[in-house]
Amino acid sequence: MHNRLAVEVRGDLIIVAQPGTELTAVYRRSKEQSDLVLLTASIDQQTTEEKMNQFRTEASQLALRKARELGWMV
Repeated sequence: MHNRLAVEVRGDLIIVAQPGTELTAVYRRSKEQSDLVLLTASIDQQTTEEKMNQFRTEASQLALRKARELGWMV
């Protein structure tokens, strides 16, 4: 699924989405810690629980990678 996910940065938010679906996860840069906080996760009613769990796992991995690239985390 990785190659089908889009990552976008808006200020202190990292948004991961699967184009063509309603699957989205929005992470915020934590000001108190060197960490990301999941703010919202939108689901697609047509998506199975297995695919939703896969999306959440891969979205968090991509968000962490992007946060490291941005120097938000070590």
